[in-house]
Amino acid sequence: MTPPSLTKTKESMAKTVSNKIGCILIAVCLLFFTATLYRLWQQNNKFQVEVRQKVKMQSVNAAAEIREKLILVKQSVEQFKKQVEKDPNLRSIKRDIKDELQGNENIFSLSVAFKPYAYDRYTRYYAPYMERFSGELKEYNLVDYDKPFSEFNWFNRPKTEGAIWTEPYNERENDVLMTTYSVPFLSRADREKGETFSGVIPSDISLEFLTSSLKQLDLGLGGYGMIFSEQKRLISHPIFSFVQENKSYEELSKFEEFSFTKKIESCFTTDLQYAFFNGEVMTNDEHYAACVRIPDTGWTLITRMSSDMFEVDKTPLRQGYIQAIGWLSAALVVLLLILNDSATGTVSKRNMSLSVVLFTTALLIIVIARNYSADIKGDGMSISNFAQRAAFVDNYNQLSDQIRSKTPVFVSTGLFINSIEFVNAHNVHLTGNVWQKFKKQDLALADVGVNFPLAIKENIREIYKKQDDSQNLVVGYEFDVVLRHHFDYGKYPFDNKNIHLQIEHGEVGENVMLIPDLESYEKLGKRLTLHC
Repeated sequence: MTPPSLTKTKESMAKTVSNKIGCILIAVCLLFFTATLYRLWQQNNKFQVEVRQKVKMQSVNAAAEIREKLILVKQSVEQFKKQVEKDPNLRSIKRDIKDELQGNENIFSLSVAFKPYAYDRYTRYYAPYMERFSGELKEYNLVDYDKPFSEFNWFNRPKTEGAIWTEPYNERENDVLMTTYSVPFLSRADREKGETFSGVIPSDISLEFLTSSLKQLDLGLGGYGMIFSEQKRLISHPIFSFVQENKSYEELSKFEEFSFTKKIESCFTTDLQYAFFNGEVMTNDEHYAACVRIPDTGWTLITRMSSDMFEVDKTPLRQGYIQAIGWLSAALVVLLLILNDSATGTVSKRNMSLSVVLFTTALLIIVIARNYSADIKGDGMSISNFAQRAAFVDNYNQLSDQIRSKTPVFVSTGLFINSIEFVNAHNVHLTGNVWQKFKKQDLALADVGVNFPLAIKENIREIYKKQDDSQNLVVGYEFDVVLRHHFDYGKYPFDNKNIHLQIEHGEVGENVMLIPDLESYEKLGKRLTLHC
């Protein structure tokens, strides 16, 4: 018969061994838990770095592309200047300008503006000017260009500064944004007389290529680019009417459309090379921004990115969180079993303690899982201004072409909520109105109606059809729907609830995309943010 003291010693040794094994298991579980979280953090950080690098590369490449386009014009004008300075009598200057324009696709206008009476002692102004912005070659003679007005900087500044790029301006006749490269020249005759200046050779370049260059940037569905001149005036933007107004940065920053520029004023510093602004600076509606200086111009390219660019793939992220929760839960279970095994008492008490341990562990797993699932929920992409909407339309068109989908139809849509009622903990009752604007070519879609795919009950009734001032057909609906949401009341009574109301066009087979009717909200004095 084994003595009681020896039995206790064996039990103590067995408990010690089991505790050591348990501690080793806890350490292993915590090690894998830490390794899993570190791997997720590393993957997310790598993704963010790659996206930022992609944005930087695109912005810098776009700036370089714009610079290259301007350099081609500069080189063409400089080459023509050499030809003019070699000409002994300059009597064929008109023919030379015409030949240069017809033979050089890089320039769209050209002139040789002589200083007063330099070409002919009886002629004050001689400046033959030819352009082909509309496709047809047109010819003019410029006058009054020696007057001390800002519109004649293209002639007056090169006399003292040498070759220059002028501040971009809107050319009224063709309604196109332009800049001028002006280079002074010295004719052969004036050189022999000891003169230092004979006139200026200017060439205008349309800046429409800026918009096409910026549209090639991949900045997310709602991202877009804009360019400010050296004097901080907007010269490229998805909404051309902003450019036409010729407003400065200071004037534009007062509008909601450009309010985010106040937060990135460092973009306009003279020593700027490249800068990136993340969500710590920008709000969710403003997303992210970057800026780069376009070499040799003093212009600033600002790219505004939508947040969907920075959203990682949710599937591996969710799988990683589940693994981390599993390892942490395993560590907690082993720890609680060790504590339970170390406790003294009867078998029934120890079984009761074990039940409490397992129940507590299950609750911890549920709480952790709910927290992690909430963290990985995406915010989508928001459209809250005209520029984001224009960028979204352009980018979605390109995406449809890439996947060879049907040509998308964009329908301006507005929403007005009349009432919201929480029926129970998860059901929400909403009533209100929806209106849609259809262009003439899209009238076939006007009779289809709208759907609320998240609704468990819905009643939609068409209440009017009419034409607006732009000859669009406006269709109005009245809706009464009940939505099902899985709200989290863990922070009650200090919580707030977001209701997601998803609307789609009734024609499922067509590539119909609903976009916010910002014009109507502007008239109402309201602000709409659409999350896609």
